[in-house]
Amino acid sequence: MKPNLIYTGCCLLMLCLMQAACDDDGHDNCPHPKRQHVLTIRSYDGVGNEIIGTDAVSEVMLYVFDAQNRFLKSIPCKENETVGIDYPEQQRITIAGWGNSRSSSQNMPQPTAGALLGNLQMTLLHSTDGYLLSPDDLFFGFVNIDYSAATRASTITHLLKLQRRVASMEILVKGISGRFDTSDTDFTLQVSETAEGINFLGELSTTRNKYRPECRFNTLQELVAPVFRTLPSKGKAVTVTLYKGGTPVYETSADNQGKPLILETGKLLSVFIDLGGNPEVNVSFIINPWNESNINQEF
Repeated sequence: MKPNLIYTGCCLLMLCLMQAACDDDGHDNCPHPKRQHVLTIRSYDGVGNEIIGTDAVSEVMLYVFDAQNRFLKSIPCKENETVGIDYPEQQRITIAGWGNSRSSSQNMPQPTAGALLGNLQMTLLHSTDGYLLSPDDLFFGFVNIDYSAATRASTITHLLKLQRRVASMEILVKGISGRFDTSDTDFTLQVSETAEGINFLGELSTTRNKYRPECRFNTLQELVAPVFRTLPSKGKAVTVTLYKGGTPVYETSADNQGKPLILETGKLLSVFIDLGGNPEVNVSFIINPWNESNINQEF
């Protein structure tokens, strides 16, 4: 029996020495429990501040890609949900996430296995007369996950930051009846040109498109386009055109100081056009925080 006791003692001593070496050197190849990778999702505004307690994101769709950026699977989930993302056959994955994307206002791709991340894009839909439909309050983000990274933790939590990717706008035009000597109400507004889509790297498309927002006259007989969402204009000016019937009668892309009308991510652009000046038209704008309107919308 003595040889067995000596053998058992030697084995225990070796295990203790191995564990001590792991503790001292932090080697990742030492024995450890099976690791679990999980993903948690948070939402952020257009300038990167976390949005807390507003339910800004009602639903999330995750798209998982392998190290060669080939599509693996999609995972529906919700904000603040913890999602298991273990793919033992992969060394690295990329996860692209979209929030508030599953409605009829935009077209989301339905990728098949092997589809390349760089070829996928969200695109806005068009109305029957060719104008862009206003997007939902879209959020997007992506995260790269490296399974080979050295760590001793048994559970590794990764953060996916979903950031607001749309802009918004409102327009007020006063002095229409005096400028055009009419009491007609067949006036509408058009906004051009903005992007049509966002790819799965978060980049805006550069195609030229236009919006025809809903317009009404308020109690002061001012033509108002209430707040509507758009895609950002990539630092370029948009043009606001006033139509009577099908005829353009006025347009502008800057205020009276020459500052361009730019749609910024996560901001509200309020544009004021006063046609009552004689002969000059007064144009001004304010860039507001999200959803903080400056326009009288009593109709």
